Amino acid sequence: MVPRRSGSGRLGVPSACVRADSAFAHRARGQHGDVLDTLKLFADDIATLCVPGETPLAVGGVMYHGGAERAVGQVDPRWRSVRFDGVGLSSARAELAVERMVGGETLRSFPGSDAEAAKRAVEASDNPALLVTDRRVAVVRVAPSPVLHWAVPRERVLHVAHRRHWLWQGRLEVAFVDGSSVRLVAGALLARRATRLARAWAGGR
Repeated sequence: MVPRRSGSGRLGVPSACVRADSAFAHRARGQHGDVLDTLKLFADDIATLCVPGETPLAVGGVMYHGGAERAVGQVDPRWRSVRFDGVGLSSARAELAVERMVGGETLRSFPGSDAEAAKRAVEASDNPALLVTDRRVAVVRVAPSPVLHWAVPRERVLHVAHRRHWLWQGRLEVAFVDGSSVRLVAGALLARRATRLARAWAGGR
C-alpha cells in the first residue's frame, strides 16, 4: 500500500493535515491569536453530543493519514516476498519499509474491530474530531453543526496516547481491548492537541 497524499503543505506535510483543525482554529482564536478552550467555545454544541450526566473532557480535530496497515495476529506477506516487475527485481519488503518510515504503522485491525470502525468514522466525516468524555471516546463533528459519528464506552478503550512521529508531531494512538488500534493525526507541526486529548483520557479514568 502506498501512503495517500492529499497535497503538500509546509515542509512536505500534506496540506489537509496542516488544516486538520481549521474549523476549530478559525472560531477559537482570541484577540491575541491564542487558541481558546474549545470545550468552552463549543459548549452548547458538544452538550448535544453527550448523554445526560456525561461530562466532556477534551475535543480536538483529527484525521487519518494512511501508513502501514496490518491485520491483528498476521505478518504482512510483503516481508517475505521478492518479485520481478518487468524492470528489475523489486523487493516488496522495501515498499513496506517506506510505508512505515513515512506514515508509520497506522492501523492494526480485523473485520468488525473497534479500530476499523473508528477509522471509517474519521474518514467519513467532513470535519472529524475526537471527543473524550468521562464515559466514552467518540468521533464527532462539532462545526458547523454537531454530529455523533461513532462512540464506544471507556471500558472498550485500552488507552488514548500521544505517539509522536517524525512527520506528525501530534499523532495519537487509540488502542482498544479487542487488540486493535488506530493512529490519528491531531496536529502535524504541534503536539498540543494530542497531549490534551491523551491527558483527558488518563485523567478521566
